[in-house]
Amino acid sequence: MIDEQTWRKFIQYVDANHDTAIERLSELIRIPTVADPVTPNPALDECAHFIQSWLQRIGVHDARVVTPEVNPLVTGSLGNDPGKPTVLIYSHMDVQAAGPETDWDTPPFEPVVKENRLYGRGSGDNKGQFIAHLLAIEAYQQLGIPLPVNIRFLYDGGEEIGSGDFARFVEQSPETLAADYAFTSDGPAHESWRPTMVLGGRGIVYLKIRLRTINRSTHSQYAPVLPNAAWRMLQILNSLRDPETGRVNVDGFYDDVREPDRADLSLLGAIPSPNENLREQLAPDPFPDISSDEYYRRLLMEPVLNIAGFAAGDLTGNQTVVPGDVEVKLEALLVPDQDPQRITELLKTHLEPWGIGSSDIEIMFTMKPSRTPPDHPMVGPLTDAMRRVWDTEPVVMNRFASYSPYYLFDQLGMPGFYIAYAQPDQSNHAPNENLDLTWFRNGILTSIAVLDQFGRHGEVRNQ
Repeated sequence: MIDEQTWRKFIQYVDANHDTAIERLSELIRIPTVADPVTPNPALDECAHFIQSWLQRIGVHDARVVTPEVNPLVTGSLGNDPGKPTVLIYSHMDVQAAGPETDWDTPPFEPVVKENRLYGRGSGDNKGQFIAHLLAIEAYQQLGIPLPVNIRFLYDGGEEIGSGDFARFVEQSPETLAADYAFTSDGPAHESWRPTMVLGGRGIVYLKIRLRTINRSTHSQYAPVLPNAAWRMLQILNSLRDPETGRVNVDGFYDDVREPDRADLSLLGAIPSPNENLREQLAPDPFPDISSDEYYRRLLMEPVLNIAGFAAGDLTGNQTVVPGDVEVKLEALLVPDQDPQRITELLKTHLEPWGIGSSDIEIMFTMKPSRTPPDHPMVGPLTDAMRRVWDTEPVVMNRFASYSPYYLFDQLGMPGFYIAYAQPDQSNHAPNENLDLTWFRNGILTSIAVLDQFGRHGEVRNQ
């Protein structure tokens, strides 16, 4: 581990350059990098070239912008010492759409600092988190301390829409990303406000279902005799899930689920109870009457179906109608070893007797689940790095409760480690997204300590 004298130099450097770091993050937030699966957004190209220039300034001579199909990627490498481990740093530069600006207290793409928080879309998810890595590398360079690892970079322009371009790049150019470990920072920390490391992510099947029962919506005088698309869809959705237990009623859905092993259960048992923070932040009614262990088992270890959107009839006026059509967005959140393609086919088979054919289903995107073993030898050193910065016990979680493209690191043959640098109430994907600037500062220091630990304890595997 970095000796105390050197560690103090890192802290002094980071604190002395704090205002400059905020200015550079603000530059990135001003670029409205909302990704679309079909239509390229010029702002993503602007952001990609911004990152390419930054990489070039820190000595990444092969930094380049790649556009496999729609949304750009940025790649590059720093160092090629065969005696050092190689770490792939993954980040995403795209953001969620801001939604109505009237829901924001300040313009979403004009960063504003208030009460030690930087507000703006992408501040926490993921721009503030990914530039922490770059600022950590600069700290090593400016202090004249050799980087303890070789680094590969991948900046994804389409993570929020399924990382399709990243997946295609992995298929076409896996050698560009060859590394011993993957490391990224994303997501909010645990509700306990303790630093958090995650060891994988759920998979997902995200689809849109359309149903038409009459050729147009019509007056509700026909409600006694004509089929209402909304009622029909509610019947279909109820057939998918047991209303009491939440268990999915699709034949074969659970066949491939990997049961938690001893290491998984040990990790689950150490995660702090979410209860008080859940009450304060989300105020669920009714409040889930389950133990902390059961809460996290469901949240992290069991697959689930979720209705993400439901649209039918009139919600803007006072029309009295029988809806003729309905559209639903449905997501299956998966766990190892479920396969999205198989789950897709099982859902189609279930829906077919209800009159929902393949032409009525649009697959928006899919991702496989991913897993790094909880007893991996790097877990200890990396939690030591977090402990040093935060001076508290880190939370280590089996996986993200949401989907992520981390299965691609499994595909590339490297374990992945994911440390959140944004506070629990960052409001990612919501209005007034923000990043606590103390968390931003500590994120930079965490990246410094993490790179050191990879260099000291990591093994050279993929040379």
